[in-house]
Amino acid sequence: MNQKVGRLKERHRSVEEALELERSVLSNDTPLKTYEIWVEGYACTGQSATASLVGSSEGRTFREACLAYAVSKKHEDGFINYFNSVDCSYWGCRWFDNETDARKSFG
Repeated sequence: MNQKVGRLKERHRSVEEALELERSVLSNDTPLKTYEIWVEGYACTGQSATASLVGSSEGRTFREACLAYAVSKKHEDGFINYFNSVDCSYWGCRWFDNETDARKSFG
C-alpha cells in the first residue's frame, strides 16, 4: 500500500471514529432529526462563492448529521482530503444548519 492510500484510510477511519464517538455520548432517547447542511462562502486565490446548500443528513445533533454526511461521501473523489472532522468544515469553510448563519460570514 502506498503512503498516500495509507493516509487516506487513516482519515476515513478518523471520520468514522468521530461519528461513533459522537453517537456514544448521545442519548438514544433523543430522536433523529434531518438537518440541512449549508457551507459558508469564501474568497480565495482569485475564486469565490457565496454560501450554498451542501445537502442534508440525519442525526441527533447537527454535528452527528455532519459526520454522517461525511462518512457517506468519503469515497467521492477527494472529499475526505478536505473534510475536517474536528470542526465539521470542508476546505476550511464552516458548515451551518441554516442559510442565514452560513451567509453571515461571506454572503
